[in-house]
Amino acid sequence: SNLNTLKKNAQKNSKDDSNSKTDSLATREDSKTMSKSKKSLETVQLLEQKRAHNVGILMTSLKLSISTIESALLNFDISAIGSDKLQQIHEVAATQEEIRTIERYLAQNPNATLRKAEKFLYDLSCIPQFNERVTCMMHENRFTDLLDGIENTLLTFKSTCHALTSKVEIQNIFAIILTLGNYMNGGNRDRGQADGFGLEILSKLKDVKGKD
Repeated sequence: SNLNTLKKNAQKNSKDDSNSKTDSLATREDSKTMSKSKKSLETVQLLEQKRAHNVGILMTSLKLSISTIESALLNFDISAIGSDKLQQIHEVAATQEEIRTIERYLAQNPNATLRKAEKFLYDLSCIPQFNERVTCMMHENRFTDLLDGIENTLLTFKSTCHALTSKVEIQNIFAIILTLGNYMNGGNRDRGQADGFGLEILSKLKDVKGKD
């Protein structure tokens, strides 16, 4: 009877040890699984620290979602984001090298989670013809100002030409300058008999000095 009792206790202890080892192994496997899962959720910084910081600051100041930006670009609606913010978005846009780095990382890590700065730049690059649309909208927005500037330049040029050809006072001044120039170069056969002069000469008159 005592012998049977000892056998039963030995079998029970062996079974308990086996269960303990199994539980320990399962715990280690669960720990490994959780570690891998946690690792897969970790984000990797692909941009330089300063670059990522600047992008983050812009994201905070813009207060615009990617969907809002995309909608504005696809519909060429600059009023939805404003010309200043459009300019900022254009300036912060990712370079080709940055896009290649992000795409290469995502290809190697399909389940990876990008940091906010990298995700923002990558999402912008995914908007169809992003650079072309932004450039077009910026030029369209500046067109009126550019046109006004060109018109003002042409009007100034036109009025100057009119004054040079029609104002008697200006013609008299030019005649005096020509006469004095020929007189000063009177000893030179080639330069003392000029019939006229180029307008670039006018800026040099301030350097002319007399004998006294």
